[in-house]
Amino acid sequence: MTLSDWLRNSWLQKHRTSREEIQGLLSVVDRSLQDAETPGLSLDGRFNQAYNAALQCAVAALAAEGFRLPGQSKHYRAIDSLALTLGETPENVRLLDAARKKRHVAVYERSGSITDVEVEEIMVYARELRSRLLNWLKKNHEELLP
Repeated sequence: MTLSDWLRNSWLQKHRTSREEIQGLLSVVDRSLQDAETPGLSLDGRFNQAYNAALQCAVAALAAEGFRLPGQSKHYRAIDSLALTLGETPENVRLLDAARKKRHVAVYERSGSITDVEVEEIMVYARELRSRLLNWLKKNHEELLP
């Protein structure tokens, strides 16, 4: 599938982004990564912040390509789109989707379900994804960077 297929399926909407929007999304990524390292914050909270950083990378990549996510399943679709935008491997997409499910449990069902190892894993991935996003933007959408 391609992003054009997603558009035909109404999984995406056309969207005109701007340098300001991409900078805003990158600032959310950076804030979330910083918050994920806050001493004393619960493991659930740290995990949620790192997950959000990775999610916003996906949203930024879609925006740079001229799309946004409508309606339901935004997190799921944003994660799945990483293979089509940044060329993320199926393993990385599965890792982030598993984090999505763990986050859901931690936020809506029960606290204390996240481990130190899971926090570290999602933080490492979010940092790497941010780096890949910036490199991809430089190569494909340089006009959106300052």
